[in-house]
Amino acid sequence: MQTRALQSIDESGLPIYALAGRRAEIAEHGTQGFAIRQSVEGKFVDVGVLRKSVDAPNAVAGARIDIVDTLATRLMLAAQQTVPHGVDRHDWFELVGREAGKAEGWSALELKVAGHLVRFLHLTADGHWVAFADIGDAWLYVHSLGAPAGSLELVLIDDLMVLLG
Repeated sequence: MQTRALQSIDESGLPIYALAGRRAEIAEHGTQGFAIRQSVEGKFVDVGVLRKSVDAPNAVAGARIDIVDTLATRLMLAAQQTVPHGVDRHDWFELVGREAGKAEGWSALELKVAGHLVRFLHLTADGHWVAFADIGDAWLYVHSLGAPAGSLELVLIDDLMVLLG
């Protein structure tokens, strides 16, 4: 499984970011991206890269919707919010995605990435937080439970095996 995951990440051609000097495991991998899971003071931090959708008629807008929906859903599920009684699950996810997509729902957050301050959009719920930044052809995102957002510093990783070792 890990060999296939490493191959998938390597073949994606996407950059790999992580917290420096911390052991990691592969949290997710697929054709559109991956996430690396690490720990800070016993709190998990997932750092991922998600390829922007190029199939949408308006690729930039479509990609922005993709990352907002993905992270809003991830945040809702991670925070273990339940679908209200009598509400269709699909309708609930659409509502959460719409609410999370509103500009006022996301706040600016600066994180150091490869030695530079990068502006992320940030959303919190029940101790979990997610943030994403545009890195060209992909989105760089972070999801954590309890790790202080402002103190994280991401580095570009050349060899993922060093962190997995």
